Amino acid sequence: MGLLKMANRFFLKGLKIDGQEVSTNERITHLDKCEVSFGEDGVLELTSSEDGAIFLKANKEPTDATNIALAVISLVQLVRRDGEKYVIIKRSETLSTFPGLLSLPGGLYEESDKDLHTTARRELSEEIGQNWDEKTSYVIAVIDSVPSSSRRTITVVVMFWCYISESFEEFRSSLTSQEGEVDDILILDKNEIINANSFTPGVAALFSNLFRA
Repeated sequence: MGLLKMANRFFLKGLKIDGQEVSTNERITHLDKCEVSFGEDGVLELTSSEDGAIFLKANKEPTDATNIALAVISLVQLVRRDGEKYVIIKRSETLSTFPGLLSLPGGLYEESDKDLHTTARRELSEEIGQNWDEKTSYVIAVIDSVPSSSRRTITVVVMFWCYISESFEEFRSSLTSQEGEVDDILILDKNEIINANSFTPGVAALFSNLFRA
């Protein structure tokens, strides 16, 4: 798809907002909501939309960034007659970034992935041993983050809706943590997520927007 590959990581060749190219060195400031699409030319396109995905802006500029890493994370909503909960992971303590913090299953887009939903389903399978039909998934948010002055990551958040007949505890027992990546898998409700204070920054911002608006 025309992506750049450096140190086994893939990077977007460009970013467009409402059809206009955006430099990797400028912080996005004007989009509040958006729709997202990924072109064959390796350019991520964000389009202003009243009903589109939420766009969460970066809090600083990537002054030295020359490429944009593209990642996908999944928010899995489990629904039963008696309520709903969400699949949360605890990142491995051995990881170099955000070790031990709570987050969502996900990872970098790979050139072999058909689309962003494919990335989401692949990462779910790898990290928690489960995935869902892409017909139950849709994009709910895009997070622009700047981990350092030389790094910029655009993270697309894909939501999966899943009705389960077994108890939440029984469903949890069917999941398998990926060694070296995931230390634990939690099934939390909205209030438990709001009260948790150990999420990675991007996921914390996502939940703050979704649950506290």
